[in-house]
Parts: sequence; structure tokens; C-alpha cells
Amino acid sequence: MAGIKWQVNPQLIYDKRFKQGVIMMMSDVERKAMARAPVLTGALRNSARLQDSDKSVAVIFGSTRVPYAYIRHEVNYKHPSTVQYLAKAAQEVANSDIGRYFK
Repeated sequence: MAGIKWQVNPQLIYDKRFKQGVIMMMSDVERKAMARAPVLTGALRNSARLQDSDKSVAVIFGSTRVPYAYIRHEVNYKHPSTVQYLAKAAQEVANSDIGRYFK
């Protein structure tokens, strides 16, 4: 019986490349969301960060210094075009050619 002996587990290579693609995609979401976010003092834009764990990657806006991030995402009477800035950025990236992230 013939077989292949792998020096490195191919699943680990696949997982690493997939994770890199997801991080690149979420970096684009973060960049686009920062451009769409409302600006008064710049604190909301500066609070953007990527949160990377073993099983997920997330774009986070807000901190203890910027507790209003969720409210500004959902409601903004003064600048209604900035409502849903993170969701719109994610949708824009999802509608693009996502294959470029996973080559």
C-alpha cells in the first residue's frame, strides 16, 4: 500500500492561509468603516480595531472612552448618511471580489 508522508499537516497550511485571507478582508472592512464613521472629535474613528481570536476575526468600534459607538452606528440625526457605517462597509467588501483575499 502506497501512501504520502507529510512533513507538515496540509490542514494547518490551509487554515493559516484562510485565516490570513479573513484578516486581510476584515482589515478592508475596518478601513472602509473608518472612512464612513461620523467625525466630531475623531475618537470614534480612532477606537476602531481588529479583534483576532482562534476562531474569529472582528472589527470593533468603541471603548470605555467611546461608549457611544453603538448608538452612532444605529442612530445619527445630525448626519444620517453615516448610520450603519460598519454594516455598509462590510456589505461593500462582501459585494466585491472576495476571491482576491484567498489566493
